[in-house]
Amino acid sequence: MNYCVTRKAILIGCPGSGNSYLHGVAEDLTNMKNFLQSDKGGRWYSDEIITLNNPSFERLFQVIHSTNTDYNFIYFSGHGFTSQNWKRMLALRDNNIEDLFFINDSPRQLIVIDACRNYIAPGISGIPDLGEQWEHFDGLYEARVMFDRYIANSPYGKTIVHATQTGHYSYDSSTGGYFTKTLLNLTTRVKSNSYKPIFINKVIDVLPQVLQRQGNNQVPEIAYSEGQLIVPFAIAVPQLTIPKPKPRVPQRQLTTVNNNSSGAGWALLGLAAIFLIAANSK
Repeated sequence: MNYCVTRKAILIGCPGSGNSYLHGVAEDLTNMKNFLQSDKGGRWYSDEIITLNNPSFERLFQVIHSTNTDYNFIYFSGHGFTSQNWKRMLALRDNNIEDLFFINDSPRQLIVIDACRNYIAPGISGIPDLGEQWEHFDGLYEARVMFDRYIANSPYGKTIVHATQTGHYSYDSSTGGYFTKTLLNLTTRVKSNSYKPIFINKVIDVLPQVLQRQGNNQVPEIAYSEGQLIVPFAIAVPQLTIPKPKPRVPQRQLTTVNNNSSGAGWALLGLAAIFLIAANSK
């Protein structure tokens, strides 16, 4: 069954400049886009995803507040800070905005923010790269249908997830933010025998322990929530069973006898037959 729902993903990268430039932001956007377009991410179509690299405030305002779809996913990677009046702020190249700036007219929104990060902290171990995880199985659309079904059936709601708690750092590396890489690694490695939804609140519950094992003390949190959003962040996809190749059966080879040869050829065949009979009679 196909569900007539609309969705839009907006991926925003604001790496900063100079000594504070975050090299992992570009990787974050690439990883998130690849994830969304895979079955595990809900198989988004390319025309449903907008990527904004270091946008101005005016450009970002135009894109965010002209979006009104049944479901809107927003991802931000870049710098952030907590203001003196405890507002969660994000740094654009020409302005600072509060995270609530991302709230628009879309009835269902999930906003994930990997911000307020510093340079790599000593003692944080590496996270596996994500390069080989995005299987695009031709002809399989169960994940998209499931994702659309949850959008259609979900009550209205908006959720903002931050990579770390107020006043703390969210760490970066040249291959992407530690929060983003761990989030995607965790959700894409869930094993299942069938297509099942993976909700962001369940992932957030276990992320701190995973990060701590890597020597990272940041604690992701749901910083804002209204309504009752029930749209999955990811889809657990059953692994394809690849049939084992059948063992090769030895093929009989015909021996061609030269008719012009002497009786020696027939003698050899007769001798072989004798040996065969003898072997079977033991």
